[in-house]
Amino acid sequence: MKNIGLAFIAFFLMVGTSQAQISIVPRLGMNISKVSYKSDAPDQSSIMGFNLGLGFNIPFTYDHFLSFQPELNFSQKGYEIDGATNLKYRFNYVEIPVLAKISFGSETIKGYVNMGPHLGYLVGGKVTGNTLADGAQNKLVFTTNPDNGSYHEIDAQRTEIGATFGGGIGFAVGTSTFMIDLRYSAQLNNTLNSVGKSKNQVVTIGAGIQVPLSY
Repeated sequence: MKNIGLAFIAFFLMVGTSQAQISIVPRLGMNISKVSYKSDAPDQSSIMGFNLGLGFNIPFTYDHFLSFQPELNFSQKGYEIDGATNLKYRFNYVEIPVLAKISFGSETIKGYVNMGPHLGYLVGGKVTGNTLADGAQNKLVFTTNPDNGSYHEIDAQRTEIGATFGGGIGFAVGTSTFMIDLRYSAQLNNTLNSVGKSKNQVVTIGAGIQVPLSY
């Protein structure tokens, strides 16, 4: 996973340096997530989690109309099962989105839309709920043969392949740009192997600042 991330960043840096100025983009946001099921879905509620990371914006046109933005993010996802158990599953992912970005507007205020694939890896997680001893958190254990009586053993797909779409608005602050955006991410493969077709769905409300590496 680490090698894939470095390869993505190195490739886009190499291609973009011949075209225009590269910017670094630290981001911070909040996820609202759930797991969708094709059938036999449990009653569930969305949960909130953190989303933070670092990206590189690489313009492919002089006026910054088209650019690419590879990122390396930490993203919390999951869902809460409604009912007596009230189990809340929180999954921690490291993700690499590679987004195409189209910007428009004036020098001081710009709108933008972005879209592209993302690759994620499930590094860990926790489960909480009313049926757990003293309401304590339990670290999730990923196994292909989970104990049916255990809440913290799950058969999860560790690698996530998905697509991300979004848009936002940016405000010029000196030579930098402060951005607020909304993203939607959908998993294309399964989240939980034991329940058939199940996929993470995430809405992210985020903010970041795009800072040129040189000016």
